[in-house]
Amino acid sequence: MKHDPVPSWEYRSGDNVVTTDSPAIEADAPPRYDPLRVQRRTYLFTGHVQGVGFRYTAQEIASRHAVTGFVRNLPDRRVELVMEGAEGEMDAVVEALQQQMGQFIRKIDQTTGPATGEFNDFHVRH
Repeated sequence: MKHDPVPSWEYRSGDNVVTTDSPAIEADAPPRYDPLRVQRRTYLFTGHVQGVGFRYTAQEIASRHAVTGFVRNLPDRRVELVMEGAEGEMDAVVEALQQQMGQFIRKIDQTTGPATGEFNDFHVRH
């Protein structure tokens, strides 16, 4: 049985070019962690966000999207949400959270960085 050569692909970001000769993903294969398509975001929610079901609402919303990470209360009364996923998936989580819990949110701070792949799921951290 003859195999075609392994396809390669490039990812361009500014002046950086990453080339790989990794095998193509088969159509029925489960999705793999790809650090080039995934990012990490940390959100800090300020307002009356503790004691109102905020963390469990965030977990329920996140469970419907392809994201991993955690949500937890902070000692200063804010809620921290850390997640990794595709930009659109994370946007959808935060938009749904704002729709359901917006009356409790006064301010949202966001930072973005490279994904680490350290999470297997999305959960509430205590």
